[in-house]
Amino acid sequence: MVFKSGSNSYRAARAVDVIRAMERDEGGYSSQGASVQQFLQWSLERLDAHIPLRDLFLGMQVDDETLALSYLLLLEQYGLGELFDDPEPIHSGELQEHDLSDTQAEP
Repeated sequence: MVFKSGSNSYRAARAVDVIRAMERDEGGYSSQGASVQQFLQWSLERLDAHIPLRDLFLGMQVDDETLALSYLLLLEQYGLGELFDDPEPIHSGELQEHDLSDTQAEP
């Protein structure tokens, strides 16, 4: 999958790998390497101006991959990123970042 947000683009086999890359890129996050849920909670708190409160609740009974994918889909739903199928599959855990800022988004 490929997730694009602003000028950043992330390519990974799993949503949780995309989230971990986003975590590494986030300069304001001081708990690098903590749980995926902890990072997503921190990130969601910063999005309250863009996403209604009813959509900001994290389910605690969901595995990390499901939670990570739900987060990416939520960002896409509110226009804060785009999620694409990757035509070239990669192995789980392998992460590649690409700057897609020169490509034009589809209407």
